[in-house]
Amino acid sequence: MADFVIITLLHDSENEWIRNVREGDAVFFRRSSEIVIINYTGDHYFLIGNVKALPYLYEINRVLPVSKRIMSLVYAEKQENIFPDLDHRFPLQSFIENPLQAERIIESVITTFSDKTRYTIIYLFCDSEINALLADYFNNPAFHIQLVYLKNL
Repeated sequence: MADFVIITLLHDSENEWIRNVREGDAVFFRRSSEIVIINYTGDHYFLIGNVKALPYLYEINRVLPVSKRIMSLVYAEKQENIFPDLDHRFPLQSFIENPLQAERIIESVITTFSDKTRYTIIYLFCDSEINALLADYFNNPAFHIQLVYLKNL
C-alpha cells in the first residue's frame, strides 16, 4: 500500500488518466531526473513556489535542520489544490488568488518576507514570469541574499 501525489492541473491527458485509473491497474514509475540541491549554509531560507513546486518545497523543508529559519509562500488558485506533506501536515504558508495575478503574488511576497535577514538562501519554483519578477525584487542589497536557486515550473 502506498500514497502518491499526482499533480494534474494543466494537462487534459493526465486529468483523463487519473479519472480512469482503477485499483489493480498497472502503473509504471520512473526516477525523477529533477535533482534539488539542498544548501545548508544559509541562516534563513525563503521557499516560494506554485502548487507544482510543493513536492520540492516539502522536501527542502523536511531536510533543513530545525536551527534554520524557514519562511515560505505557496500560491494557488484554490485551497484544495494545496495538498499536505507526507506527515499529513501543511507546514508551508499558502496564498490563494483566483485568478492568479503576478502583481498580487509579488505583493504577498513583499508582505511575507523580511529584508532584515542575513545569509539568506532562496528557492524559487514558479513560472518564468513570477521567477523573473521575484529575482529582480530580491536583487536588493537590503536582503543580504547568499544564493538563489531558481526553477521554472
